[in-house]
Amino acid sequence: MKTIRCPKGQWTRVLFSFGVALDKDWKVSFASDNGVLSGEVTIFRTVWVFPRPQESLRLQPTMLFQRNMINGIFSVKVKPDIDVIANIK
Repeated sequence: MKTIRCPKGQWTRVLFSFGVALDKDWKVSFASDNGVLSGEVTIFRTVWVFPRPQESLRLQPTMLFQRNMINGIFSVKVKPDIDVIANIK
C-alpha cells in the first residue's frame, strides 16, 4: 500500500502510468481528520497516443480507477477541499 498526502486546494497526482500495455485496477481510499471529505478528481488517459477528454469526478471516500490495455498514458489527480491522505492499493 502506498500513502500520499494531498494538501487542500492543490492538485496532487496520486496515480500515473506510461507505456504499460496491461489492464490494472487501483483502489484508493481518501481520509481526513479535518472535516467532511470533498473535492475534485480528474482522470487523464490516452488511447494509444491520442488524448481523450479529461474525466472529472467528485472526491469520494473510496474510489476505483481502471486503466485499460489501450491507455498509453493514465493519470489521476486530486484537489481536495481539506487536507486528505490517499491510501492506494
